[in-house]
Amino acid sequence: MIHVTFSDSGAGSLKWALRNLGKPRIVEPYIGELDWGPISPTDFSCRQAWKSSHLPFDDLKGWDWIEDAATGFQRRLDVSDEHLVWVVPHNAEELCGLHWYLDRFGGERATFVLVDSFPDARGEPPPKGIGELGPERMMYLVENAERETWDEGRFPRQRWRKLCEDSTNLRIVKNGVATSVAEDYFDQTILGRCQDAWRSINDAIVEVFEELRGEQHSVGMYLVMWRLRELALSGKIVTSREVRIELNHDFNDPIMLRLA
Repeated sequence: MIHVTFSDSGAGSLKWALRNLGKPRIVEPYIGELDWGPISPTDFSCRQAWKSSHLPFDDLKGWDWIEDAATGFQRRLDVSDEHLVWVVPHNAEELCGLHWYLDRFGGERATFVLVDSFPDARGEPPPKGIGELGPERMMYLVENAERETWDEGRFPRQRWRKLCEDSTNLRIVKNGVATSVAEDYFDQTILGRCQDAWRSINDAIVEVFEELRGEQHSVGMYLVMWRLRELALSGKIVTSREVRIELNHDFNDPIMLRLA
């Protein structure tokens, strides 16, 4: 059996839990952040080129892994007729990943752990993403969570194709459904965390995360950076240097930003 996730940190916690429980631990994560950027039924090269243009890295490789990661993920899953898919359905990145999985494989060979709520006596709210569970809570789910069969009414196989046909660059979860929206959907929230005075891009991103979580949206850092880059290019904010993913830059010298 192969465990499938759409979260790198969630995959790490799941591997830890399986190892500590003495269970087989073949875990395959797909971490392509399918909630933002262009999507197509089969061609991931367009995403690779688009992300390289719209949110470049400060090294040469950048997003060059996207197409190979999608191909490798599918190839590794093809070898097994038994998949256990872990997903938080109200997380847009994970739900979009699930719909891509269903388009590619269908749901007949899979069972699902759907973390709509956390099944323990404490009555805690569900996590915003599978990566928030942490190793110990993941171990609890490995032992206790219900394994569900594919609910095609809730997760229709054709949903991925519909999202592709929408030709938008942003997707959210609305009323439990992966939904295409305009790419500036979060921009007013993001602008609200920019100020007249200079501030660190990192501080702004943390506050955006917190506000969007309050609105029941869980987004990744790179999605917010993409929107900040677009806001800078459109003249709505000013930045101390180009907004890009800085792997080789001094952490103590962050990009600074302010309202234009």
